[in-house]
Amino acid sequence: MKRHKSMPKRILNYVITSLMVMSLLLLAACGGGGSGTSGSKTKDTIYLGTVNPPGGFNPINTGDIGGQFAIRVMLDAFLDMTSPLKFQPKLATSIDTSDNQTYTIKLNPKAKWTDGKPVTADDVVFTFNLIANPKTEVAVGSNISTLTGLDGNGKLTGGAKMIPNLKKIDEHTVSFKTKKPVDPNYIKEMIGSKIITMPQHVLKDIAPEDFSKSKYVQAPNVTNGPYKFVTYNKNAYIQYKANNDYYLGKPKTPKFFIKIMQAPNLLSELQSGSIQANTSGGIGNLPFQDVETAKKLKNVTTEIHPQIGFQTMQYNTKTLPNAKVRQALAYAIDRQQIVDKLLKGNGEIVDGPYTSQSPYLDKSTNVIKYDPKKAKQMLKDAGWDFNKTLNFVVPIGNKVREQSADIIVQNFKAIGVKVKENNV
Repeated sequence: MKRHKSMPKRILNYVITSLMVMSLLLLAACGGGGSGTSGSKTKDTIYLGTVNPPGGFNPINTGDIGGQFAIRVMLDAFLDMTSPLKFQPKLATSIDTSDNQTYTIKLNPKAKWTDGKPVTADDVVFTFNLIANPKTEVAVGSNISTLTGLDGNGKLTGGAKMIPNLKKIDEHTVSFKTKKPVDPNYIKEMIGSKIITMPQHVLKDIAPEDFSKSKYVQAPNVTNGPYKFVTYNKNAYIQYKANNDYYLGKPKTPKFFIKIMQAPNLLSELQSGSIQANTSGGIGNLPFQDVETAKKLKNVTTEIHPQIGFQTMQYNTKTLPNAKVRQALAYAIDRQQIVDKLLKGNGEIVDGPYTSQSPYLDKSTNVIKYDPKKAKQMLKDAGWDFNKTLNFVVPIGNKVREQSADIIVQNFKAIGVKVKENNV
């Protein structure tokens, strides 16, 4: 997947083990308003184009970027990560430590929920313990797994009900302790920029095992971000209205829509003024073949920036348990072709979640090179059944991803592997 700057929030850093192509560029296009166009900009409304509908609005159990983006419009993280290892205050004024093991979160004392109640340390403690409860379905458990008393999935063990050493110091201060010293930047990224605090006074009576089915995760009605949720018309649009009491300042635009559409429609929608911008991070990028056309539009401004996101392909280890088979398939993929043809040279090949833009990249690591002969021999050595058919699932909406899948299928067939491509 890819991470980019976005409007109105920065897309979350998304770390998933990868053996795919990483794009180095962001294309963000902002269009002027059209006249007399359905959905065009008015003085009080912004329309943002995206291609991925949200997987849900559960702040602790939404793994897709489309859903996370939609949530960040109405709920704030403690910090925003504006660039690699660069953080700015949001719900928290700071996350500090003196020994890299005991950390203190200082909440913005002005922060409040849309029902008028203040955001407090009780909300933070409630959220952390809800995530850690073994009965709660979550996608962010690993983000807090460094805390004392939690296993590798971020869950409490031995029947414990509360995270040890997670303490409310005062109304706006929370402290927690990690099992061993941890880099502050890791805590700021994994917890500071990714954990979303929820209102205890609204959710405290919902059983942890029922939270993922609650009304709140379908339509969050008490939030703390710049916009309030209004409605979601499935696969069509998400409607928000301004939170005029937002603790960081009243939004300038009263109404905000995220319009969901097919990627090929983004350019025409920008040109007509039906949308004023498109999201990025892989959920609203203009197809690369439309970039040159977009640059020529008088009412559209395009920007390309380096970024640290990546495209990823995941293997089902239950159906492909042999690591040698998975490695062979990696050798079979012509990733340079994807970079050259689909990204127009605007990318680089990496093995893992880190790019040349990331401070975490181990530059001594050699990437797997395209070698179909070696791939086929490795499959033979691993005892691969060439009569077996791989089920290749491809989420639709991201045109580069869809076209990448076509190339990968061709690569697999070239070494004798049967593949059935399923678009979802």
